[in-house]
Amino acid sequence: MAPSSTGEPPSARQSDTSKYLWRRAARFDSLSFLRGGGGDGETARFLRCGRAVAGPVGGWRSAGAASRRGGLTLAPAYHYIQSNLLLRRAVPYLVQLSSSTEEATNISVLEGTHVVFVVRFVSRHGLQVNASVGTRMPAFCTGSGIAILSHLPRQEAEAILRASRLNPYTPYTTWRMPDLLAKLELAAERGYAVCVDEMTINDISVAAPVLDTDGRPIAAVNVGVSKLRIDAAAAEAQFAPLVVATAQAISG
Repeated sequence: MAPSSTGEPPSARQSDTSKYLWRRAARFDSLSFLRGGGGDGETARFLRCGRAVAGPVGGWRSAGAASRRGGLTLAPAYHYIQSNLLLRRAVPYLVQLSSSTEEATNISVLEGTHVVFVVRFVSRHGLQVNASVGTRMPAFCTGSGIAILSHLPRQEAEAILRASRLNPYTPYTTWRMPDLLAKLELAAERGYAVCVDEMTINDISVAAPVLDTDGRPIAAVNVGVSKLRIDAAAAEAQFAPLVVATAQAISG
């Protein structure tokens, strides 16, 4: 449900944390804050320091194609979000998640066998994985990819996995089909996915799917954090409830 000053709060199925995020996100207008006139100073600070939406220096990409390179610009991001109802609804919640966690937070969508970052806020702690908006990563070894695949029909998820180039990126990558299917089942049961050291050593990703009104996954929200500052169990306990609540607030 889109946050707005006149909208309705999340439904009863959503958690207290989700309702809190809705109240916080209602302070934002996703279009006005992209113009720099948002109602919350934190949003404006994110935009002014180049942390939000357009990603790190390297430019905004739309649908995988570079719109502008060589420097950070918010204009393409503004126009893309203005035309995309999912992102118009999602960005205020991601702003709040980023502010609350001070970690890297992202929204990704599934494109073939990969996930693509469509919104990204970098960490205040300097975690700089080589990724910007438009970056593609294999779905099978990323938190966002597992979160999305876990909520697809089993045959569809299996077909995507079989079409993927399943190979280990690190010694800890889950890449064999039986292990991946077990991982999807666990993520479906929990409502979120956790990947540790799978794509990059010392990287932890906690992700939850964003669902449409039919319960089909259309995106994923994730928090990325370094193992150099927090262990995997603590990261899961701290961030999973927030990620799930954010994804629930965006869903529908």
